[in-house]
Amino acid sequence: MESRFRATIVVPVFNEEQQLLKGKENGFHDSLRKWADADPGNRHVVFVDDGSTDRTRQVLEDLKFESISSDPESHLNKGKAHAVWEGFKHAKLHHNKPDVLVMLDADLTNVTPKRIDELIKPLLPGGIPGRHRLPDMAVGSVTEENAGFAGDSFPISGQRAIRYSVIAPMLHPKNEGFYKKALSGYGLEAGLNHFIPDSVIADTFFRCERPLRHISYLGQLRQITRASRAASKDVAFTKRVKLLRRLASKLPSKLRTKAYGFISNKIATRKLERTK
Repeated sequence: MESRFRATIVVPVFNEEQQLLKGKENGFHDSLRKWADADPGNRHVVFVDDGSTDRTRQVLEDLKFESISSDPESHLNKGKAHAVWEGFKHAKLHHNKPDVLVMLDADLTNVTPKRIDELIKPLLPGGIPGRHRLPDMAVGSVTEENAGFAGDSFPISGQRAIRYSVIAPMLHPKNEGFYKKALSGYGLEAGLNHFIPDSVIADTFFRCERPLRHISYLGQLRQITRASRAASKDVAFTKRVKLLRRLASKLPSKLRTKAYGFISNKIATRKLERTK
C-alpha cells in the first residue's frame, strides 16, 4: 500500500484468550506487526476488548498491542458492532482519521501482510484495473472459491476494508445513535452491506477457525427492516425526552418536579418494553 494512505486495523475481541495465544503460533500477531511496521507513521493496529471475563486483556498487554476497552466505564460486553464502532472512533481521534478502516476477526489462521494489502487494494487508485470510481468497501472472501457468496447470499465476512470518508458521517454525534443501534440490531456485517452498497469482493481470502455464517439476501433484508425501525424509534424517543426536559426546566418548581417525574416514568416504561 502506498505510504500516503493511512490505515487502521480494528480487531474486536471477547473472551479470546485462547485464540490470541494461538495467534502466536499461526503467525497472526507477527503478520499484523510486519504490516504496521512497514509504514509505522501511517499504519496502526488496535484491539478492542468487549468486556472479556477471561485473561484477554492481560494477553494483549503481554503482546504489547495497542488495545482499548469498548466501554471503559462498565467493562460490559456490548457486542461486536459496538466494539468495532469504538475502534473506528479511536482511529478517528488517535490515528489522524485514517483513509481506510480495516476490520479483522481474531480467529483468522492465514493472515499475512500481503493478504491485508490485497484487502485494501481495491480502495486505492489503480486497485481495480479499468474502474475509475473506486468502491467504498472491499470484503475479504472466506474461502478461495468465495463459497456462500453466490446466488441469493450476501458476503457477511468480518474481514473488510472501508473508506473512512464513508464511515465519518456515521460517526457524527447526530447520526451515531441510529447507526450504532441499527448495526447492533441486525449484525455488523449485514448492516455494513446495507449502508455501504458500493462494495467489491477483494481478490484474497481469509481462513476462519470458527464456523461461517450464511444469511440469504431476504433474511438480511428482514433483519435490516426490523432493526432500522427499532433504531429509528429509539432515536426519536431520545429526542422527545430531551425536548420534554428542556420544557420542564422552564416550569415553576412544583410543576417542574412533577414533569421530571413524568419523564422518568416514560423512560422506565420504555426500558421495560425493550426487555419484553
